[in-house]
Amino acid sequence: MKKKFYKGAMTASVLAVCMFLLVGCGSNLFEDFVDQPEATDPIELIKQASTPDDYDKVEQLALTVISSEAASSEQKQDALIANAEAIFGQNEISSLEIGAKFADAASNGSSNGENMITEISETVGLTDENGDVSEEKKTDILIAALSTNAASALSTELLGTSFKAQAAGDLDANEALIGMMANALASFVIINDVITLEEDGTIDEAQVQADYGGDYVQVLTLLIEPTLSAAVTDFLNLIDPELKAKIESSTFPLGVAYFGDECINFITSDQVKLFTDDQVDIIRRIQEYTGDFYQLYKAVTTEGTYTNGSTSVTFSSGDSVDTTSDKVKTIIEDIFKDFKL
Repeated sequence: MKKKFYKGAMTASVLAVCMFLLVGCGSNLFEDFVDQPEATDPIELIKQASTPDDYDKVEQLALTVISSEAASSEQKQDALIANAEAIFGQNEISSLEIGAKFADAASNGSSNGENMITEISETVGLTDENGDVSEEKKTDILIAALSTNAASALSTELLGTSFKAQAAGDLDANEALIGMMANALASFVIINDVITLEEDGTIDEAQVQADYGGDYVQVLTLLIEPTLSAAVTDFLNLIDPELKAKIESSTFPLGVAYFGDECINFITSDQVKLFTDDQVDIIRRIQEYTGDFYQLYKAVTTEGTYTNGSTSVTFSSGDSVDTTSDKVKTIIEDIFKDFKL
């Protein structure tokens, strides 16, 4: 059986996030799906969940709604957000802790030299003491992010707008925050799954040599097109085919660039006023840096030129395997070097 984790009442984290945003938490996530909720119903548990079993019940009900042909779009939207919240609870992930780190990033800039990816990953337990991420953790976070992205797609659909035309659509501020954080964590968990980063953002070259024979093109490929577990694929297959097509219709494959790009979509409509300019800038940096990986990947695979500021590197068929790998390594290191709190 899948091991679940818990570190305190999820309710406290959600309420704290609401205080952080200076908004109310909104209504019952499963409102109208069950007529007469009781204290033991998952409807109530999402508001006061305090055990792994509580989160399991919420997740199971959410998955039932998501896959139901009888459930309305509104019910599925609520269930998708609840699924992400339940996964956060199961994995001891505190929205408050993540929010505090983004606030810290906004106030400190890059002055303290800590790498954003490693710092936040350690804070919320994405990585173990060796800097590694388990397959179970990776799967959970990707499903949480995909849940919020599907909820966002349903949200814009309910408003009669095209996908991404109105960012997070009618999701409330707390739901939008969950979506933003889930996508940021998804991009981080993919990075940590592929490579080991030191606290200053430098790459553990011995790990790359041991796992990939020092081939940085393989590293880049896995960042852009990660291997998805059967559980992630199964979750995607639960979603209505048209909705699934919408969340997979991005320019990017389901890698760091995809989740980094989705991250910003949750705070670019009405929700943006709830964040400081510096906090929004941090999220835009995640979008920018994860997008750099895709631009590099495109340059390598099309034998084109990667350009970023004063950096311009051309890849050609005449390059040896080692030369191409060295070029990719240098650019990846530069990307991580700037990804500071």
